[in-house]
Amino acid sequence: PVRRINRRIVLDDAREKLLMQCNLKWSDYMGRADDLVSEACIRLPQVDDAYVKHLSTVDHLNLIFKTSSIRKDGNAAAHVADRADLAAAVLSADLQDAPQEQRRMVDIFTYTYQEVPRLERAGQV
Repeated sequence: PVRRINRRIVLDDAREKLLMQCNLKWSDYMGRADDLVSEACIRLPQVDDAYVKHLSTVDHLNLIFKTSSIRKDGNAAAHVADRADLAAAVLSADLQDAPQEQRRMVDIFTYTYQEVPRLERAGQV
C-alpha cells in the first residue's frame, strides 16, 4: 500500500518538474493530456538538464501526465514521503511483474531526483 502511494508521488514530482522545465502550466491542459504530452515532447529537447535523457520515450511522458493504474492506486494517499521510501517503492518486487513500467519508473525517479534509486539507500535488502 505505501509503495503504491510513493510511486504516485514520484509521478507527481516528475510532472511538476517537467512542467517547470518546459515552461508549461497544468491548468492550460486540463482534460487534454494528449496535447500536454505532445507539447512536452516538443519542448523537452531544449531542457538544460543532464537527467532529462532518462525520459527517452513518449511512454515515459504518458506515465507522468496521463491517468494510469499507478496514479489511480495512489489517488487516496498523502503526498509526502522520504526519498528512501520512494526509491524502495520504485524498485520493489511487486512492480517487477510489469518490467517496462518499472524501468520507466526508475528512469522517472532518476530524472526527478537526479539520482538512481538504490535499495541500500532505502534501508532494504
